[in-house]
Amino acid sequence: MILFAIASSLGQKVEPQSASGSFEPRFPQKPCPVVSVSGPSELDIDGLIPFTTTLSNSNYSAKLTYNWEVSRGVITEGQGTSAIVVKASKYQTVTATVDVRGLDPSCGRIASATMGIHHPFPPEQKFDFYRVLPRDQEEAILERFATALKNQPGAKAYILGYDGRVLRGSAQKSVDRARTYLVDKHGIDQARIVTVDVGAKEQLTIDLYLVPIESIPAGGESTLYPTEAKPGKSTETKSSKRP
Repeated sequence: MILFAIASSLGQKVEPQSASGSFEPRFPQKPCPVVSVSGPSELDIDGLIPFTTTLSNSNYSAKLTYNWEVSRGVITEGQGTSAIVVKASKYQTVTATVDVRGLDPSCGRIASATMGIHHPFPPEQKFDFYRVLPRDQEEAILERFATALKNQPGAKAYILGYDGRVLRGSAQKSVDRARTYLVDKHGIDQARIVTVDVGAKEQLTIDLYLVPIESIPAGGESTLYPTEAKPGKSTETKSSKRP
């Protein structure tokens, strides 16, 4: 009892003796390492992303294996080791998750990190424009526009429509038709297409812009006040005479 009282005053816990008088000390369990995953501060433009596993206790001597999974892309090297390389497409965000096997069952063994390939966004460009055209010629222009959108995933489409003097209301119909064609025929995501009925010009005009995501085109100025544009019967009417 005296021994227990002295140890308690020193802030130490001493296990009581057994009935036989023998002392059975308890040793603390080896601390678990903290598993973490990291990626580079800068990424190469070739779309390769390295991920590395780190254990906080570098002296942990257990034989470990590493099982990796990625949300996108392809693991090109390192599966089964503490570091991998992932091939991803530009503008993709990749999450790499590692499961470290061989640790004590009571230790946390899973960690992940997310990195993205974000190349510089393409500059704004006025891709093309058209006025009243036969349907096959209009679709030929939109075909090229769709190809450009597919080749530049960091860009979105702005389709600006201008009524002519005699075709009020035709601009909105034309830009809606262009958007439908891009979505239904070429599978372009609707979220990447913005249509705007801008105002009016002398003739019905459709402007096609490619702009960086989260931007708006600098163009888009009417040359007529909306009240100067007169209603027409058809979006295909070619007359531009003042009524």
